[in-house]
Amino acid sequence: SSDEDHPNVHLAIPGTTCLEHGGLNSLELARRVILQAGGTIDSEKLSRVDMALDAPLSMDPLYDAARERRYVARIRCLREIEHHTRTLVFGSAPLTLTIYDKRGEVRQRQDDAKLALMLARRWGNARPHHAIRIEYRILREQLREFGIDSPADYFRLRGALAAHLTRE
Repeated sequence: SSDEDHPNVHLAIPGTTCLEHGGLNSLELARRVILQAGGTIDSEKLSRVDMALDAPLSMDPLYDAARERRYVARIRCLREIEHHTRTLVFGSAPLTLTIYDKRGEVRQRQDDAKLALMLARRWGNARPHHAIRIEYRILREQLREFGIDSPADYFRLRGALAAHLTRE
């Protein structure tokens, strides 16, 4: 195998960074860090993308429907139902769908900075009564099936990818 197959830098951009700066700005920040450290960027490849939507909904009816198998989904395998946090996980790598109580997660972690970001960027500066997160985790193998190899591909095709993942 050639050196091209093995990156000498691997970056993981956490969700909090994307929440604070936005996805594109976070990527640009990472690029600047590499360049300022004297590095060069010959190519960029994605190993994973997490696409998420926060919605002002209660987890209870979704949890009850999943537990009673009253749902329609293209990802057919309901792999996990976590009773304490009411988390649902559908599918398995390279494509999973997780639905969980985001408000409960933020409250449980007691992270004031994250709470402030969620309030400002996702919840309209008011604590919602309910807030769930619907999150697709898409690994490289699946991304490539959608024609996505690089960050540029993702930003160009993310609308089509979201439409594909959420259509009936």
